[in-house]
Amino acid sequence: MNTGTWIGNLGSDPRVGQLPSGQAATDFTMAVNRRYVTNGQTVEETVWFKVKTYRNLAANCGKYLAKGSKVAVKGRVGQPEPYIGRDGKPYAVNVLFAENVEFLTTASGAAANQELDGAMAAASAAAVVSEDEMMAASVDF
Repeated sequence: MNTGTWIGNLGSDPRVGQLPSGQAATDFTMAVNRRYVTNGQTVEETVWFKVKTYRNLAANCGKYLAKGSKVAVKGRVGQPEPYIGRDGKPYAVNVLFAENVEFLTTASGAAANQELDGAMAAASAAAVVSEDEMMAASVDF
């Protein structure tokens, strides 16, 4: 089973665009922090994810989220995407394909979550984004 829930903060404003089929697509970076104590020292580590959303979920994320927003993302893990960092070195970012995004801290979080619930119900009856479209991960917006 490849599904999970991650809670973190957006590291960037969502990028809103469209897939070649015309369906809405949004992606954003999210930092997930973990704190633990080892040898009496508190250690904090941060794992970064690129979160991808589609259809109504994409439109709502683009509309209500901004850098710093706290979200809970339920979805599946995709293949890491390679990129070249500012220092010129190759890296890879972890990818999450979101099935649901709960807005935990936004100025209009309650209204956004209510609208999102309705959108998700409507989306369940709508056409599904194909695996090929999802895997065309480097869509330039």
